[in-house]
Amino acid sequence: MESVSRLVLKSTTGKDASILTSLPQLYIDKSSPTISGYTDSPVSVHYHSDKRPFDSAKTPPYDDCGTITRKSSSENFDSLKVEAELRVRKLDKIRLAAGSYAYFVCGWGDGVTGTVLPYFDADYHLSYTLSSIVFVAATVGFFIGTFLLESVIKYLGKFDVSKSKARRVPMLPSFLSRVLGAGKRKELGFSEAQALHFSLVWSAFMLSLFFVIVGLKGGAPTLFFAYSVAAFARAFLTGQLNAFATSRPGSPIAQLHGFWGIGACISPIVCQTLVAKGVPWPNFYLGSIVVGVLNVIFLGTVFRVTGPELERDKRAALLRASLSSVSDEKRVLDCEASVPSPTPRHSDQGPDNVLASALKNPLIWAYALFLCLYSGLETTTQGYMVIYLLSTKDANTKTAGYTTSAFWAGMAITRIFSSIYFRRLDMHRIKTILHGLMFTAIAVHLAIWFTPSVITNMACTGVIGLLYGPLFPIVCLLSTKFLPSKFHMIAMGLMSSFASLGSSLFPFMTGAISNAESPRVLPYILVGLTGGLAFFWTFFPSRVRGTVQMI
Repeated sequence: MESVSRLVLKSTTGKDASILTSLPQLYIDKSSPTISGYTDSPVSVHYHSDKRPFDSAKTPPYDDCGTITRKSSSENFDSLKVEAELRVRKLDKIRLAAGSYAYFVCGWGDGVTGTVLPYFDADYHLSYTLSSIVFVAATVGFFIGTFLLESVIKYLGKFDVSKSKARRVPMLPSFLSRVLGAGKRKELGFSEAQALHFSLVWSAFMLSLFFVIVGLKGGAPTLFFAYSVAAFARAFLTGQLNAFATSRPGSPIAQLHGFWGIGACISPIVCQTLVAKGVPWPNFYLGSIVVGVLNVIFLGTVFRVTGPELERDKRAALLRASLSSVSDEKRVLDCEASVPSPTPRHSDQGPDNVLASALKNPLIWAYALFLCLYSGLETTTQGYMVIYLLSTKDANTKTAGYTTSAFWAGMAITRIFSSIYFRRLDMHRIKTILHGLMFTAIAVHLAIWFTPSVITNMACTGVIGLLYGPLFPIVCLLSTKFLPSKFHMIAMGLMSSFASLGSSLFPFMTGAISNAESPRVLPYILVGLTGGLAFFWTFFPSRVRGTVQMI
């Protein structure tokens, strides 16, 4: 060994000799074919800016492509990856809790309408027809919000990709930027996380504004305006939170609707208790401002854009920009093969063709009409049952408002239960169960019609809530099983719009008929609508392959 070293040193001079003498001593273990100081895994050498090598003990062992080259470091990376996934799951749970509270606030403002509607009529001198305009105003607000949702979301999601921090306020509109001379041209992108944050905070603020307007008791026109504002806000809030829930494991959308029912159950109890003690009904809405402000705080805090989300959206924005500037189709395909696309692509049809094909699908319209009937039935039941009991069954004004709470309590129970029980049932069994719920609801409506007892009528109203609870979320679920995935977004928007239309059309018709005849016509309308719903449900598909997963 020493002779070999002397020969090598004698054959080198100057700089080369100094390099060789600085090499570590090698010791060959004759009993084992290994050389100390070496490893069987590849090690990359990293250099400082002055070309000095890093200390290998402190340098992450990545190769030129960013791949980990040591087993121990790979294990550390895996542990960091698991830790990051746990943080994401924890944040998702917190955000789901905040979203559930947001649905609770929606139900809080929506469910109390049936309890305070008689006080609206008395204080604003409204007929049954005029009082039903609050449902029409809500539908108008919801339709406007639905049509503006996409364009507003695109605006709220604009951000400067050169910035290292998320925006705290939305960017100025382009025309204001030109007028004010907002400095140098910015490289803009779309941030999904930023759009979600701003839209939720904005819609929560508008819900709080609804409580302020109604609580100030400005008159019938301001009342109708307040209901349109609340529905406009709910269009944004529910649209964004539904998308958030369906993208999470388990898709807990039924849980969100369950919290809506909980809020709609508690608010009539609180309002009726306050009114029974002599507190003016507007004070309930003024006190509810606290509920709305907490919603703004919760959503604004937990849905803030995190660092990883901002980086993800930056990469997606830069990828879209690079793909749009590449003219060579092969380079585009190669890039998309190596980097996941931020948005789903349909190679066979463009957006316009998908919309046209969806609108020609008869099953989409069938589900939309079904939910139109159902939402009209649900809103008419909870909106006019208190008036019916007061005018025809001589109910006590201090306790009649609890009927609405019974209805929404039943809705909340079965909506939460349905997210567990219906998770693994096949389509045919689910359809049979829903059919049974509808026919049972007809029998309970007949019991309300022919039973004079107010207590029995209130209990039957709670049972109707139990029967109605699973219908809306389960029907939305089943529609996704029979429709192509590319139609889902369009179908959900159309179904929600028709549901909102039904929740205003049928209550308005009920108010007009009650004004011409009397509230005694309510059971006729409810039994007829429920029977039509059960008959219509007969013609829907009843077979689907596999099992059903909750959305």
